[in-house]
Amino acid sequence: RSEIEALGQALQIVCEITDRDFQLSSIKIATDSSLLVNAMSQWMEQWIENDGVGSNGRQVAHFPVMRQLHERLDYMEYSDDGGGREVQFWHVPRGMNREADALANRALDEI
Repeated sequence: RSEIEALGQALQIVCEITDRDFQLSSIKIATDSSLLVNAMSQWMEQWIENDGVGSNGRQVAHFPVMRQLHERLDYMEYSDDGGGREVQFWHVPRGMNREADALANRALDEI
């Protein structure tokens, strides 16, 4: 859950920055969460079609929050007034992401 909350905060900050800097159009999000990378890059459309049910027949954990993040990503990429940004997810090894993990856990503690 901490990675999901951290992504939400990161997207908010990215939106604030890109609203001021229109030349920034390519955004890379690095995370050690393969679940988050796959969910946002591959699985979310199918989960939405299935009302939050995964391929295993169970409700996807934290689906409402993840759907909101997916909608924000769609807005960033495709909307008429806020779109035009390309957002890509990049999976990195856990050892290369310790600082981000600490920030994610701190973000979760603030909720």
